[in-house]
Amino acid sequence: MTSNKKIKTKTKNEVNIQNISGYLSMSFNDYIAARILINRNKLIQGCILANTAIEKHFKALMEAQGTKSFGQHDLTKQLPFIKNQYPRIYKKLNIDFLNQLTKIYKSRYLDDLPIGYNFAIIQGKYLAELDFIYSTIEPTIRVQNNTNNNSKTKYELAVENKDSDLWTGNYLLNNLEKTVFVEQPCNIQEFRVLPNGVFLEILYAADTVKNDNIFNYEALIPSENLKSFNHTHIRIN
Repeated sequence: MTSNKKIKTKTKNEVNIQNISGYLSMSFNDYIAARILINRNKLIQGCILANTAIEKHFKALMEAQGTKSFGQHDLTKQLPFIKNQYPRIYKKLNIDFLNQLTKIYKSRYLDDLPIGYNFAIIQGKYLAELDFIYSTIEPTIRVQNNTNNNSKTKYELAVENKDSDLWTGNYLLNNLEKTVFVEQPCNIQEFRVLPNGVFLEILYAADTVKNDNIFNYEALIPSENLKSFNHTHIRIN
């Protein structure tokens, strides 16, 4: 087992390695599932799995440093650990993006959402940031087996085999400028809990997206009579 840091192992090393391997495997599976959903315009569901993909990779890093994993579905609780133990990685993370993923995850529990809870998901922007973050954190840790110390990770094999689930819409692997990719027309999903407790959700296409590293938008701002709503971007359909 190797990492870009010196790893402190637990006393029960076998259990430690098993946990790390499990988290890394599940993280990649969630990442790929998130990409598929986002590419297919299932944006909320994709962001929920994007959250768990990053969460599980963070948990693997915690286990590798001898820390019991924590922060169930809440990336904001894990970030102080990443900042302290992996400062170079932390500096590359878009905290606004990670905060929004945690916020969007909470939409799974509709009964617990407060009035005014809202978010907007910009398809290309979110997909690009997810790919960037995953490509950044993926090389931070490796689990080697007894027969092959140079075994490749699921991510490395998917890159090598040009797996369409990983390559489709991946600006990094397709050598596209991030700004060019993000600022092309894409779909946007907005969600809000209205004052009367009704959940409002809309999916539309827009062509005025900016690569500004902003992910926290005030979505579907209602008029006083709740008969009209302002979108975060100009609709083209």
